[in-house]
Amino acid sequence: MHESIGTLEEYMREIDVHQYQRINLNTYTSQIDQLNNLQNLLEHVFGTPKVPLQNSLAEPQVVWNNADKSLVADFESSTWDVVSNLQEILKFEEISVGLHHLLVAHNDCALQTLQLIRRYNLAPPGLNQQIQDYLRSRHGLAWFIDATSNSFVQGSKFQGDHSWAPYSEIQLKHNFRLSHFNNVFQEYPVPKEFIDEEYTTERMKQDKTWNDWVLFTRKLRNFLSKELEGDNQEGSSRRFLMDVRDDLVAMAKVCIDPQNAWINHNSMQGDDCFILGFLRFLHHRLGLKYMISEIFGGEVGINQVEFEQKFSLYNLAYDIEIWKDMLLDYSYYTSITSAQGPKVKNISTKTEKEVMKNVYWKNLRDKFIEYKKENARNFDSDKDWKKKLRNNLFYKNLLELLDTQASHLGELYHKIKSM
Repeated sequence: MHESIGTLEEYMREIDVHQYQRINLNTYTSQIDQLNNLQNLLEHVFGTPKVPLQNSLAEPQVVWNNADKSLVADFESSTWDVVSNLQEILKFEEISVGLHHLLVAHNDCALQTLQLIRRYNLAPPGLNQQIQDYLRSRHGLAWFIDATSNSFVQGSKFQGDHSWAPYSEIQLKHNFRLSHFNNVFQEYPVPKEFIDEEYTTERMKQDKTWNDWVLFTRKLRNFLSKELEGDNQEGSSRRFLMDVRDDLVAMAKVCIDPQNAWINHNSMQGDDCFILGFLRFLHHRLGLKYMISEIFGGEVGINQVEFEQKFSLYNLAYDIEIWKDMLLDYSYYTSITSAQGPKVKNISTKTEKEVMKNVYWKNLRDKFIEYKKENARNFDSDKDWKKKLRNNLFYKNLLELLDTQASHLGELYHKIKSM
């Protein structure tokens, strides 16, 4: 923890104070002071930690039972200050690109400290549960969504062309920039998806089709809110999917023949990709994959085999895009932090860097292998597979993109190894 705060303090000393509003800098300074205060209280109560930590601490609850009430109150107040600061730092009207890396470093320090307290049960009785109840609430979830999104800003120090805000569970679990957020994410019963009300309301006025999709997302959000609060009963996912069957049929038709989707800068874009993203979520997280025949079987306008083939192709392309971005982002990060010397301590050794880089590389390579095998299987088993792809511009361009990227995979490997 001390090392993380030390890095944050060093970042602060490097800032040219004349470039930024004093109120923003004062906020960061105050938050660093409060982080130090909480860590000082931890050492005052439990002593200087040794390694392994769990063997060096007195029994926490025994300590708190014998502690002065004023010390308990100070510790609880200091802990809630750190929790509050995680929310407060997002209230700046605009987070300056030049200060953005301070926000990232602060959030890492704060979450690391809170997670250490939770892991070793170092809080006074009841405090850990109160914090967890907040994080699992709707307000806590809204904070989580904003905080993870705001962790990525193009042009920020240590972030490059492939530093993208998370839009996938894969990123929340595996992006090296979100390791502490992932620990929070694991506490949620199911992943949550919110939509931008102001944007979607305006689109609803302009587009009847978009109106239908927004109404569906509200149904989904209401269902997930009940999941979050523990109000749904056993079998609720199945009932929900059957209730929205008409929406799912419309989504399947979009998947088979997307008209508002395209490839731009090697990325899948367009409103239909947004719809396919919801279909992916329902497929993987709510069990749609076990109900394909029941929901789509015999439905006019849906060839179930074609749907599953194209949906699988989209999923592989989706995973490839994410793993490639994370690989390139991580390679860029390690290359610039290495060049800046030992001040950056997030990942300290060359061996550690290569291990993490190989994790990203292996997942990307495996997805391309899976793509090649599945595509070959489709061409062998379905004489019309090529025609199905060529008849839709999105799939035609997507296939060409994946084939091109697969053929240059060796070049990508040498590129990231040299970084």
